[in-house]
Amino acid sequence: KRCCLRRAALRLVRLDAFGGLFALLTIWALFGPDFCLLSGWSVRYTPWLAWINTVVLGFFFSEGLLNCLAIDGYPRSIRFWVDLLATLSMVGDTWIGNELVPTDAAAAGKGSRFTRLLKL
Repeated sequence: KRCCLRRAALRLVRLDAFGGLFALLTIWALFGPDFCLLSGWSVRYTPWLAWINTVVLGFFFSEGLLNCLAIDGYPRSIRFWVDLLATLSMVGDTWIGNELVPTDAAAAGKGSRFTRLLKL
């Protein structure tokens, strides 16, 4: 069963359409949120933009899983770590980042409480 799954994953990641899709998603991940911000759409205040970035993040995680299945040695390669760090760097531009990362005011409050604790 694993052999069939591995062959299917390998066929999928070798498709030109797969590479093209992820090239477009990479361009979006690199430039899309910045262009939207220039247009006045912030991920924090524009839910649809945060959701689009969350879907893109899901695609990148699935690409990583498919590569782990399909390519021998991928999880032990530098490429794996570069892909993983690039994928994780997107979290701040997603719905997940908006929900899990505290707002600036809350973070500032926690920081000042921590500073007061250190003074004691």
